[in-house]
Amino acid sequence: MTTVETVGGAVDTSELGTTLMHEHLLIIEAEALANYGHAFGPCYWDEETRVADAIAKLTAVREAGIRTLVDPTTPGLGRYIPRIQRINAEVDLNIIVASGLYAFLALPNFLVYRSVDAIAELFVREIRVGIDDTGVKAAFLKCAVESHGMIGDVPRILAAIAAASVETGAPVMVHTNAAERTGLLALEALTRDGVDPSRIVIAHMGDSNDMGYLREVAQSGVWLGLDRFGIDHFNPLADRISTLLALLEAGYGDRVQLSHDASCFMDFMTGDPFFAGVEADYLLITRDVLPALRAAGVGDADIDLMMVENPRRFFEAAGTAGARGRRRGGRPVGATSGARVAAGRLAVRSYGCTARWPQAAAARRVTRAQWHATYRSTMSRVDPPPANSMILAARGPLPPPAASGHCAMHAASRLDWAWLLPPNLDERSRA
Repeated sequence: MTTVETVGGAVDTSELGTTLMHEHLLIIEAEALANYGHAFGPCYWDEETRVADAIAKLTAVREAGIRTLVDPTTPGLGRYIPRIQRINAEVDLNIIVASGLYAFLALPNFLVYRSVDAIAELFVREIRVGIDDTGVKAAFLKCAVESHGMIGDVPRILAAIAAASVETGAPVMVHTNAAERTGLLALEALTRDGVDPSRIVIAHMGDSNDMGYLREVAQSGVWLGLDRFGIDHFNPLADRISTLLALLEAGYGDRVQLSHDASCFMDFMTGDPFFAGVEADYLLITRDVLPALRAAGVGDADIDLMMVENPRRFFEAAGTAGARGRRRGGRPVGATSGARVAAGRLAVRSYGCTARWPQAAAARRVTRAQWHATYRSTMSRVDPPPANSMILAARGPLPPPAASGHCAMHAASRLDWAWLLPPNLDERSRA
């Protein structure tokens, strides 16, 4: 028997039934509410009203025959488990929640000075022990690679997500930008750090109608999240359906997950004309999309594959983390530096190195702007530097330093190269 954790406890995967794989209950960040709650008129949040509305909407979902809802709301989107518990107590629905972090550029202050290992440990705790003191365990991990790409703290976040996934076996869902094809960046980063492609769903692939991009991602073995049905300003519904039909015709039905990316409330839409008229509709697929597929000749077997079997398979493998998930020397086996350096990559990790623009950088024609722009990214790709070492980095054709005692390393992703300066050298010897 294989089980998956839900808000109500562990459930046999055979009991998940028809599943919506990417839906939110409520997106409401406490800090935004405290500072902007009345910025657009009367306060946009009333706890009792919103909870009652969520209960009513999710009751309709359950009555429509949907048995499971997967909620990827993490910190960064206002995850608050006690509220979800309160709602779930009134609705007979399996609700699966996530660990991880939703951030496009930077870590929140609470995490920014912590190492990748320390952040990964928080994710692991949420999967194995529970989220805070709620007793609710996360069943998957969530992160994001938006149009900006792998910049800022994003490499560190994905490294922590990968380490937690490798250790626990939990699958990963990645928010991506289809127009910028960032699913490929996310896939490269996660698999480089040991996550099996079959444990990854690239979310929002349904925003694209580019079959070349969709095939390239699908052929890697990941799951395709066609999960924004009804969000027409990213892709009209008719185009989404046509693209889904093309994927089924091409034989990718066993890699597709369907959903709406709906929420009973999204605070970031408040007062924003871009989102005017957007309403949560958890039943659009049931009411409109599935009948359209059937009218186009799609059989019930293929519909059950996407709505029942694929979600079950996605979560079933999560309970079978093998030897790679065991820890050795306080670090996940799959996250050791040797494994990644042997593969010709620098591990994506963070350590407490000195952050300043030394004379050596100026002497080697690295500008102050280059230093500050690349320092964080370089730190996150060196595993491990000597204690209190200085890291210098540059973009472009500059050669690695030739001075004795320097350790030259070729960096992954957007850095062309980086080098370490041992801590026992004084400033003049570095210049």
